[in-house]
Amino acid sequence: MELISKIKLNNSALVQSTFEFWLKDRGHIRTPFPIYIRKDLEKQAVSRFMDWINQLDEKGKKEMGDGFFRDKFEEILFQIAMDLVETEDEKLTLHFPFMLRQG
Repeated sequence: MELISKIKLNNSALVQSTFEFWLKDRGHIRTPFPIYIRKDLEKQAVSRFMDWINQLDEKGKKEMGDGFFRDKFEEILFQIAMDLVETEDEKLTLHFPFMLRQG
């Protein structure tokens, strides 16, 4: 498998559906990612995920299913967000994204 381009990965269903799920409020479930980090978060997450995918060998890419790739992308998304947020409350929200919050 050839190296995955950033444009192709950024427009993939996996990346777009993950961003759709995590970056938008859905009724009683709010996004755990503050607005001020989202642009950097999206760029860095796609870039780091692309680097991770491109270091895998062919056998590894074939053995991993879509669920594994989705989970890895979400893991990367949350890791990067932890470095970008500024407050302990925001970090707590990232650790427990489904916990009810005030405000």
